Amino acid sequence: MVNKSIEDQLSAFAATIKDFNKEKKLFALEILIDCDLDVDKTCRFLDLRLKRCPLSIFEDNFNSLLKCLPNLAPDKRKPEIEKFFASQLSSSSMDPRQGEIAQKQLNHWRKKKLEEVMNEIKPDERAEVRKILQESNYDISELRNILGLSRLDPCDVDPESSDSVALREFISLLSEQLPSNQHNQALVLLQNNKYSVQNTCNQLGLWRFRPNPRQRGKQIAFTPRYRRIERNLPAWPDHDKQEQADYDMQVESHPRIIDLHYFTLEEARECVDHYIKYHKKIETPEVLITTGRGNNSTSNNTIKNQTIKQLKELKEQKVAVQVNPRNKGQLVVTFS
Repeated sequence: MVNKSIEDQLSAFAATIKDFNKEKKLFALEILIDCDLDVDKTCRFLDLRLKRCPLSIFEDNFNSLLKCLPNLAPDKRKPEIEKFFASQLSSSSMDPRQGEIAQKQLNHWRKKKLEEVMNEIKPDERAEVRKILQESNYDISELRNILGLSRLDPCDVDPESSDSVALREFISLLSEQLPSNQHNQALVLLQNNKYSVQNTCNQLGLWRFRPNPRQRGKQIAFTPRYRRIERNLPAWPDHDKQEQADYDMQVESHPRIIDLHYFTLEEARECVDHYIKYHKKIETPEVLITTGRGNNSTSNNTIKNQTIKQLKELKEQKVAVQVNPRNKGQLVVTFS
């Protein structure tokens, strides 16, 4: 087995000479072999300053070559290097997309986030990260989810990706259509929807494009159930304080999704009844009702079960309900 310190030194040496052309790289490797893989001695001979390479997630073929050299007999090392460069030359024209893929993998933001992941996990788990990363198509959020790590901030996205463009567009929509105290919840919803601006706007009832006044369809005018004093009422439940959101404020702020957390059974039934009638009247195709999974309930008489039963009774009125496959605590209601 290769000594870990030797492996780290060889990785650092690979990072030091990675920008060399073929001839200089081959010469440096020959000196390394002549120095019996002593990296410090080789750097002194070549007058190189060794770069520090703390945590390398991506292992290219050149890095793999250096790591296998200590396992080879001294007389087998130079032939292996020559064989490597010959194969690189022949394969360079096989797939022109390889350079683009490597560039994508070595993206500065991805590399930084992957180093953070490596620092958060146990040392004995690091060997599996590379395999998991490839299986998740180099999706950092998916990787953190698989490893059971905390989620990234919704605004922390790859600046070179399409997610960054979507995020900027969505933030501009929020500043125009939602109060600032609801922005964080909306951004989390955008992240859950994998930065699909259209799906998130549909759920929150936001206009993504300004409607053409000459082609206006049916106008939506929401009338609160009760007359109340104007004050700052919550449009989303407060899970820390276990406080419910105001129903009227929910329908005003995000009409296509309501959250029934911390409602009583009676309150939930009344709200669902009013909510369904309202959306049938304005001919909404689909809405979401967040009920929670009911894990904290001591009986089967939960808001989720009650709401499913309540909506199934409306089958003759062409109301269909199913549990959201992405969120077991949410119901998808469709009107046909």
